[in-house]
Amino acid sequence: MILKVGKSNSKQAVRALRLLLDQKLGDIYDSGTEWRVKYFQQEHGLEVDGEAGPLTLEALCSTLPDVEYMDYSGSKYVKAVQALVSTVIDGKYGKNTRANVIALQTTSGLDITGNVRLAEWKVMFDVPLTPVTKPEPDIQTPQIEKDED
Repeated sequence: MILKVGKSNSKQAVRALRLLLDQKLGDIYDSGTEWRVKYFQQEHGLEVDGEAGPLTLEALCSTLPDVEYMDYSGSKYVKAVQALVSTVIDGKYGKNTRANVIALQTTSGLDITGNVRLAEWKVMFDVPLTPVTKPEPDIQTPQIEKDED
């Protein structure tokens, strides 16, 4: 998944991203979102391009806390989970949010806990569960021919 300005993005992912980057709830990846992504990238030693691609989303997921059933704090983390699992965004991790997280865990082959950990964050943001690596450039080593005497 790559979220960026001018692209038809997943509304759920953009909503969650905006919440996690301390923006108002919304489903448009606008210049303000791009700026906050660039800031996040700079702070985490990533390539600064303003796009929330696999490396940026993986870095973001690794910074997020576990979110547990019965968390009624109204935190941005609970709201982001709700944005990603298509429930009402009220900040209360109740039965409906838990049921949707369990459905996600079931379809993704994760342990059924009803809680959100790193693996669930990655699945919700469509980041591979194995670490994402930046592709190495395809550089071919020149063959040196031996002179025959």
